[in-house]
Amino acid sequence: MKKHFFITLACCLFLLFTSCSDSSISTQFDERGSEKITKFTSDINEEADAAIQEEANLKIGKLMQAFGANNALGKSNVSYPDYYGGSFISDKGILTIYISGKFGVGKKEILKIIDEDKVKFKPAKFSYKYLTGLMDELNVWAKTKEDPSLLNFISTFGVMDELNTIEVNVLGLDEYKKSLLEKSIFGKEGIKFTNVSGRVKLETIIYPGCAVDRTSSMVTAGSVGFKAKRNSDGKIGFVTAGHAISVGETAYYGGAAVGTCANSKQSGTVDAAFVVLNNISTDEVSNTLCSTVDNLSLSTTLPGVGTVVNKRGRQTGATSGKILSTNISIISATGETIDNMSTADYNSDEGDSGGTVYTYISSTGARPTAGIHMGAIGTTRYFTKATNILSTFGLSRN
Repeated sequence: MKKHFFITLACCLFLLFTSCSDSSISTQFDERGSEKITKFTSDINEEADAAIQEEANLKIGKLMQAFGANNALGKSNVSYPDYYGGSFISDKGILTIYISGKFGVGKKEILKIIDEDKVKFKPAKFSYKYLTGLMDELNVWAKTKEDPSLLNFISTFGVMDELNTIEVNVLGLDEYKKSLLEKSIFGKEGIKFTNVSGRVKLETIIYPGCAVDRTSSMVTAGSVGFKAKRNSDGKIGFVTAGHAISVGETAYYGGAAVGTCANSKQSGTVDAAFVVLNNISTDEVSNTLCSTVDNLSLSTTLPGVGTVVNKRGRQTGATSGKILSTNISIISATGETIDNMSTADYNSDEGDSGGTVYTYISSTGARPTAGIHMGAIGTTRYFTKATNILSTFGLSRN
């Protein structure tokens, strides 16, 4: 009989990796003025339901397609019009769209694409074209390490759609650091600075003497993300966090070796790894969420800001929250940059790295995959988009 892994949750997989996670991180800081989604932590079968926000996400998808996206909610190759200032979704499913420039003209153009039902319009100072263009400039600056001295105290930066601005998290922000930033590329309009006391915390646990077959005295446990197939040869395996396992390392499940890491990356747009099963005749990766009878859908999703999502990981089990941003860049302690990440406010802890982030649509029973958990700063959680993982490693859901 085959052993089943319950991949979208992180409860049962133990992965090895050679390096420790980044050290301690701080509390979060800003007031967003929006209601928090209740976190579900006591019952792992209880899920946050995004059905009420599905219509709004479909409308965002239509807008993105009209703006040139390759697929609904896909933001590659998008050419944002000057009147569009971004959007976000409320807990009640209301889609708020910012209009930059002439309000009446911009609203009229939007209503040529979507209807006005459950849609609000607000004026914006900055267009989304300006904000995303500025993000592109900042990412080039960070990845080419034009000024390493500034990189030393920048933790993350990203578009905050609800605030119509780019937020830069600064380690130990003070007037001196603020003045340096204002004289740099970060001195442009639309950028605000916020204080944090640490970098993104990679949430894996180090277990001394864990019962796995390895000579090291330290063992690190991570979480399974989701089942995947390598397109080039059809090999089956699963996705987890890149910082949880390195290429060539063996992955253990329940104390038994089940696979070998074929890809591991912490740059570009992903913190992710792909583990190929050693023996498909004895081992199988399931799409059933750990300790449940609920199946993860084979589809992926790019939920808009405000959409409620669920996270499942080995340490905290099932928690939920809402999307805060879909365009965040993270700078590691070594100066490497990962861009196009998403943030949310679900709960997590060390050991949840690699766990599945997904939406649940009760009206259809679908649970499309949004991504895998990476880490945290204070109350903000960071996750890698599933679509970026699949394209980076040449994988497909299976």
